[in-house]
Amino acid sequence: MTRGEFLRTGGLPRQELAQLLCAALSLDRAQIYTAPELDIPAPLLRKLRGQVRRRLEGWPLQYLLGTAWFWSRPLRVGPGVLVPRPETEILVQEALRRAPVGGRVADIGTGSGAIALALGVERPDLHIVAVEKSRRALRYARQNLAGIAEAVEGDLLSPLREVQDVIVSNPPYISADEYRSLPSDVRREPRAALHGGPDGLAVVRRLAEKAPGHLARGGWIILEVGAGQAENALQILEQSGFVERFAQEDLAGIPRVVGGRTPC
Repeated sequence: MTRGEFLRTGGLPRQELAQLLCAALSLDRAQIYTAPELDIPAPLLRKLRGQVRRRLEGWPLQYLLGTAWFWSRPLRVGPGVLVPRPETEILVQEALRRAPVGGRVADIGTGSGAIALALGVERPDLHIVAVEKSRRALRYARQNLAGIAEAVEGDLLSPLREVQDVIVSNPPYISADEYRSLPSDVRREPRAALHGGPDGLAVVRRLAEKAPGHLARGGWIILEVGAGQAENALQILEQSGFVERFAQEDLAGIPRVVGGRTPC
């Protein structure tokens, strides 16, 4: 089968077929389209057909590629780790805005390490620790964060041994009702990284309750939340004593990131 014939096979969008083909042949998109008549080697064709089948079965495309992009950088991903989403970049922006020079930042529930990697690339002055409970996800985080940040195993804030200036997290925030209606490829991602309890805010409550004991005076907690959750999340932060609370919208106008500061 030629490259052009593969791109005309049915079942998947042409863009996804092109991505799979580029990854299999280690070529860029231009090279694929400028030589459509070239044959695909038989072993790679068998691999590609298997990937197409798994994609049709509901596997995330990023798992099949082994790569997801975040903050214009590639990260290694696969089964057992959450695929980073573009809206999480707003969380990074808010953390960069508030982290002091030479400060300590903890990324809680780091998953692939996407947030910690973006922070470390933009701010080499920061001392970043990335915490992850899942050992499968932690393997990806350690690969992605090598030379950038320390990735440690543990549940939420429990591994922190030093006071932090900023605590960031993209916690699980999908409610029970929402989880049941998720697309099949999203439900292939780890449930623990998505399901946030009956109302989606169970982990937000735990973080808000414990974070003051791990933050310096005037330190920030910054969290990503789901659509319609910002108001309740801000109330949770208020109940835990956080001041200067804020909510930041995503590009769709949805309040996506909330935060607050410990009293000075």
